[in-house]
Amino acid sequence: MAAGFEGVVLSSLSDTGEITQKFPLPLLLTVADESENLIVKFKKRDSNGPEGVHEVEVFKDTDTARVGKRAYVITHGKGTLLLQFPTCEGDSNGPEGVHEVEVFKDTDTARVGKRAYVITHGKGTLLLQFPTCEEVLRFHGIVDKFKSGHISSIFAQRTDEASATQYFQFYGYLSQQQNMMQDYIRTSTYQRAILNNMEDFKDKVIEATLALSSSRAGTIHEGY
Repeated sequence: MAAGFEGVVLSSLSDTGEITQKFPLPLLLTVADESENLIVKFKKRDSNGPEGVHEVEVFKDTDTARVGKRAYVITHGKGTLLLQFPTCEGDSNGPEGVHEVEVFKDTDTARVGKRAYVITHGKGTLLLQFPTCEEVLRFHGIVDKFKSGHISSIFAQRTDEASATQYFQFYGYLSQQQNMMQDYIRTSTYQRAILNNMEDFKDKVIEATLALSSSRAGTIHEGY
């Protein structure tokens, strides 16, 4: 059975943040669960026919988020819709001017248009407007990785994977240890990375090649 909401104002939200009301009067909103997606319909209150109906499909990967206490945004293939509801249960006047906000794994976050992002937390909703699409994508990537638990270590972020693999494979042979000590630039770089990120290397098993530079980080030496 579809859920219904009366008095909803439907507007479109442009990439620059401009709000344009799509219908002059508040609408009746109905939400029907179709298992694979939600069907969200907007209809004039006094209309019984198909005319005056706006419909949008919401899938599991559709960007949605609350905005403030009485609004909601849905970003789909044809643009971004702003839904403004007449009331909000539990309305209260909380503190304004939040300059710092904590984002947890269950915090409501979503992209809005191409250059904006919303974060809804305990004290309200913040709208972040970025100067470029690249910046909002970069910010979204950071938040998305955190919420999905795919955060790489500082060592992994700053070390070129191909270079590191080649380095450790080549110098893994005892016969090449003298050459390793002469490869001052890369050896000192990895040594600093290990010592500056001890938590990433603690209790890890290492070969003799790395014993000198990583023993202080709490690693376990594997001898030959």
